[in-house]
Amino acid sequence: MFAGGQSWKLYVGPFLMASWALLGAVVDLWRPREWRGPPTMWNVLVPYVGLYFWAQMFLWWPLWNTQRAAWAVFLLLFIANTALNLQGHFGEQSGA
Repeated sequence: MFAGGQSWKLYVGPFLMASWALLGAVVDLWRPREWRGPPTMWNVLVPYVGLYFWAQMFLWWPLWNTQRAAWAVFLLLFIANTALNLQGHFGEQSGA
């Protein structure tokens, strides 16, 4: 198995994050598509958001059993990141 028989839970998060980054590179750089605002391409949006969410969860959840303080910090960072991301997409637009 991977790296001395470590739990599969340690490898799913980085794999999902790499998949999310690859999907982002494809739809934003390699074959650019206007899919973000307004969201019109659900076949891109759903996998993009799903991969990001589950990558975050699999990077975060394994900490529960080993480092509860780090888990709490990641909880706060995840909430702040999600709130800022949603505000950036759906919040009031500045007049800049």
